Amino acid sequence: MKNVIPLQQSNIIDGLKLQNIRRSQKYTQEELSELSGVSVNSIKRLEQGTSDCKISTLTKLANALGISDFKELFVKKEGGHE
Repeated sequence: MKNVIPLQQSNIIDGLKLQNIRRSQKYTQEELSELSGVSVNSIKRLEQGTSDCKISTLTKLANALGISDFKELFVKKEGGHE
């Protein structure tokens, strides 16, 4: 699939971080879905860590949440070097 981020150690989406950012901005999953154009089911799967994600989807979520770089949603690799 084109533009799918593989679930490798350095590219795992941090679902808890996504959820915390969404909640800190007082958005429900439904509201974030409306703002971003990403389905509620996709947001749920990402927050639960059960789904791969296209870069375009991450970009939409980051834009809706005011995140300048969607890479902030990745789990940081141990050792600090990516």
